[in-house]
Amino acid sequence: MGAALAAALAIAAFSPHPTAKLVSASKSGGSVTFTVRVTIAASPCTGMATLSAAGHHWKAPATLSQATCHATIHGKLPKKEYGKSLAFHFAIAGRSGSKTLKLKSGPLGVPVPSYVNGGWHGNLSSPMSGYVMFTVIDGVIQKAFSTSSGFVLDCKDPNDQPVKTFFIVFIKPAMPLQANGSFTRTYHSKIDPNTSSNGSGEDMIMTASGTLGNGTGTMTVTASGSLYSGHANGQTQYDESDCHGTNTFPVYKSS
Repeated sequence: MGAALAAALAIAAFSPHPTAKLVSASKSGGSVTFTVRVTIAASPCTGMATLSAAGHHWKAPATLSQATCHATIHGKLPKKEYGKSLAFHFAIAGRSGSKTLKLKSGPLGVPVPSYVNGGWHGNLSSPMSGYVMFTVIDGVIQKAFSTSSGFVLDCKDPNDQPVKTFFIVFIKPAMPLQANGSFTRTYHSKIDPNTSSNGSGEDMIMTASGTLGNGTGTMTVTASGSLYSGHANGQTQYDESDCHGTNTFPVYKSS
């Protein structure tokens, strides 16, 4: 029973969460009409998606497309709510979430082709041996992108000698795609080495860029900076500096 419970908890921990974004909002008479798109990378995709805010409720049928369950929900609120930031609660495909959305018209989003939506994967080019797996929803590579540990950095050890280190490149923010499927995002991870626990830290700048097409694409991942270890009491300090690594590889649509 303990193993089954642990497995269930592990599955729940990695279950996707739905997202919502405001598509449009406009004033009409004494009301503000708006459209919200709710999505989740999940299957099966059946039933109705729901949305609520300020004591009002709306719903729309959920539809599966390119491995993404989505629903476009139209709502109406009193005109006084226009321009305000409201807490919206939503549910789709058995999962729920919440987000604050500002009911105000703005520039139209970049029209990204729907064929980029879904799951993607790729293997780093030799001599590296890592891989990537990521999901695109509504033209956005979802946050917390990372490689496996097979990404190799060329660094200098404390004696200024060359050394190779395995590393996991991670980009916390989401990465929106442009109309042609291109993207780029840089993330700076600065963690001062602690004096307890494992005594590690880092000062790394990581970038992911590339272009996604209809089923295939390319990606370049780079990382540079310093890695710290052994800074806890009783440990031998071992810092690696001038670290750098880059890899360009093909990626493929998997769902």
